[in-house]
Order: sequence, then C-alpha cells, then structure tokens
Amino acid sequence: MDLPYELLQHISTWLLPRYQCRLALTSKWCYLYLYNDLLKWHAQKAPIRLPKYKCIDICKDGKYIRISVSERRNKLILYDASIICDNMLSELVVNDLTNLLAIIFASDVPQTYELSNDDIQGIVSFVTCTGILTGCYTYMHKKCIVMHGWFSHPLLLLPADIRKHIFWYITKVDTNNFLCAIVGD
Repeated sequence: MDLPYELLQHISTWLLPRYQCRLALTSKWCYLYLYNDLLKWHAQKAPIRLPKYKCIDICKDGKYIRISVSERRNKLILYDASIICDNMLSELVVNDLTNLLAIIFASDVPQTYELSNDDIQGIVSFVTCTGILTGCYTYMHKKCIVMHGWFSHPLLLLPADIRKHIFWYITKVDTNNFLCAIVGD
C-alpha cells in the first residue's frame, strides 16, 4: 500500500535536505513526487561520499587471514579475520586506526582496549607489506601514519637475511645514521 504523495510531501518538508534526498531516492514513485530543483541543487552541493573498501586474503602457517580496510564516517577501520579450516571464523579483530581502539571477538564477550605503541607497530608492520593501507591516510591517526612511513622504507621491505647482510658490510656509524633517518630523530 502506497501513501498518498501529498502526505509524503508533508512529511518530507520537515526533514533536512539530505534526508529529503534519501527519502526521494527510496523508490521511483517517491522520486517522481518528491525530488525537486532544490533537492537537485543540494545533492550536487553536498554529496554523500561513498565508503572506500579494500580487502586481501593471506594464507600463513595453515591459517587463512582476511584483512580489510574500510574508510567511512570519518573513521579508518581495519578488520582482521582469522579463519581456520572448514571456513570457521576463529577470531575477528576490529582496529579503529582513527581513535586507536581495538575490539577482539574471540569468545562470547568482545574485549575492547586502547592500542599501545607496540600494538600499533605490530599492526602497521604486518599490514604495510601487503600495501592495503596505501592511500588511506585521510582519517588515519598521526602515530599510524608515522609508523607506516617507517615501515615503508625500501630497505626495511627487504627480507631480514638480506638486511643483516647489508648491515654487516656498512660501519656502525652508517647503521646508526640509517636508523636515525628512518625514526626521524
């Protein structure tokens, strides 16, 4: 059963323009009677941005990990889902990289805690090699951006045995200069 368009217009006049647009776009019938020139102007002036979303799958040590990043509502959220055999979800970790919070869904009761510098370093070092955070800097916390910059250094992306071999050939002063250049001290 459809509402008369006069009633829909009366309801929509009490809504803000953004919500009038949403109501008008709910169906073709509502669109014909509610979408007017003022709403067209508002839709062009203040568009609702689409959320950004990236997802990658990693198989590590017989464990299947799905990492996804969602950038919406002024937040950058990193989802880390660990899946064991038979597609059973064993753990879901939701990291808010804007407010530096983490929620772990491993049991019946979710656990929430603030991310420490060591937690941020572990997350960013693991995720930097996948490249999933590239281009998602708008809502990322300053600490995460700095650590992402550290771990994105070309020499740090080399395997550990090659780095050890390089550091063996250079002097201690050069090694210290390299480390200070990465850290920014």
